[in-house]
Amino acid sequence: HEHTKAWSAKIAAYDSFVFVSPEYNHGLSAALKNAIDYLYAEWVNKAAGIVSYGAIGGARSAEQLRLVMAQLQLADV
Repeated sequence: HEHTKAWSAKIAAYDSFVFVSPEYNHGLSAALKNAIDYLYAEWVNKAAGIVSYGAIGGARSAEQLRLVMAQLQLADV
């Protein structure tokens, strides 16, 4: 799909990312997870920062996002 190709080109162009994520039901949002899951190679060996908010400061959302980033070989901060 053209939207996937555009998303791929956009992500591939950057060296690092800042993810801002709310906490929904003790985890990250489905929209963010879906956007991340569309790609793989474009994320590998890049850096990422996490800003999360919600119950207890969004800690559970951030932790879940860290697990996803580890699988994608994103270095998280």
